[in-house]
Amino acid sequence: MVPVVSEERWDGVVVTQSNFLALQAFKQELVDPKGFLRSWNDSGYGACSGAWVGIKCAQGQFIVIQLPWKGLKGHITKRICQLRGLIKLSLHDNQIGGSIPSALGLLLNLRGVHLFNNKFTGTIPPSLGSFPLLQSLDLNNNL
Repeated sequence: MVPVVSEERWDGVVVTQSNFLALQAFKQELVDPKGFLRSWNDSGYGACSGAWVGIKCAQGQFIVIQLPWKGLKGHITKRICQLRGLIKLSLHDNQIGGSIPSALGLLLNLRGVHLFNNKFTGTIPPSLGSFPLLQSLDLNNNL
């Protein structure tokens, strides 16, 4: 568990350290010129209170990353596979590039992946076809 208390609202839910570190790694690989990710502070407290832009949690696990139209650049880290509880990844209408990490295929709870209107390159990893619960996959309008 992450033991640091911040001044932000705290909902009483503490995210696991592995989830917190994976989300911080995700953040480090993104360029955020408009400062939307500043709310993702250096403590796990408040992460599930709604204070972290684009993040939803359940039982101490990050289940949704939803950051469309934020002007984000950079790429998606392979460490995203550590967010085992992730159900939805919505990063559409940004400028995120690089390849789509095959590590996404390890997230067996994913139901929605929306990466359209970005700058992803390369081929679609075969692992994306292994989601047993996938309902929506949109990779349109990339490079």
